[in-house]
Amino acid sequence: MDMLYTALCEPVRLALGDFGLTARYGEVPGSYCDGRFNLNVQGLKVTGTALRIAFAPENPRGVQSGVMAQAMIMIEADAGALTEVVNTFYREAGGERQFDPAVSAAVADFLPAEAPGVRTKQFREALWAQFHRLAGSGDS
Repeated sequence: MDMLYTALCEPVRLALGDFGLTARYGEVPGSYCDGRFNLNVQGLKVTGTALRIAFAPENPRGVQSGVMAQAMIMIEADAGALTEVVNTFYREAGGERQFDPAVSAAVADFLPAEAPGVRTKQFREALWAQFHRLAGSGDS
């Protein structure tokens, strides 16, 4: 599983580096959906990840399993407000877990201000370039 998480996270980590940000893997105590493959900048969670291996029923193509993977990257979001949404969900669902809004941040929080949407577009382009670079393709 670690290899799958690394394949998912490494392009994101490298794209963050394109903005001069040093991202590290690791848990962030108090963050929602915490895990070893969060990406953190200055100790604050900016990316969370999840993977699941699904086994396929017998089929004519011989496919035995597949991987579902996702990375949630907070680029221009209000990380504290999003944490409060998660906290509200847990409360309304009858859960007791609550998370600390101060332990997550958006990528844009570490960068000079830009017009709304600019950082998201820039990050999407950087991430796309890193996926292509790691896949060995020079096409963009």
